[in-house]
Order: sequence, then C-alpha cells, then structure tokens
Amino acid sequence: LATGISIFLMFAGSFTMFIAYNFSWGKLIFFADTAFTSFVLSGAPFYGITLGLALLICGVYSAVFLVASYETFARRDVAG
Repeated sequence: LATGISIFLMFAGSFTMFIAYNFSWGKLIFFADTAFTSFVLSGAPFYGITLGLALLICGVYSAVFLVASYETFARRDVAG
C-alpha cells in the first residue's frame, strides 16, 4: 500500500502543479508547496506565496495528517 501510494503521488505531482498554476486556490494544495529549493534558487513558484507561507501550509497539513492517523490508530488499536 505504501509503495502504491508513493508512486501515485509521484505521478500526481505534475497534476497538482497544473492545478496550482491555473486556479487561485491551487497554491494551497499540499504537494504544490513542497519544492522548497525553488524558493531559494529562483524565487516563489506562485504569485503571492512566500517561503514562510509554504512552510505554514505544510505544517498545517502535517498536523492534520498526524491527528487523523493518531485518531485512526487509537480507534483500531486491539490492545485498548
């Protein structure tokens, strides 16, 4: 499952960049903001987004994923 999801996300990266360039809300997608080297080498990949905002977006998504995974594990834990 982990391998399949990672391969899917690798191929879906170009699709998320397409959405990010064509829609104003696309720059808030998690996988569109994970190329931090582009901020250092060539500036912001999207208009109106800074490195701090990209880090904030990734931090919020990470917190949501961590809480969701913890809640799922806590509910399905057979020891509890």
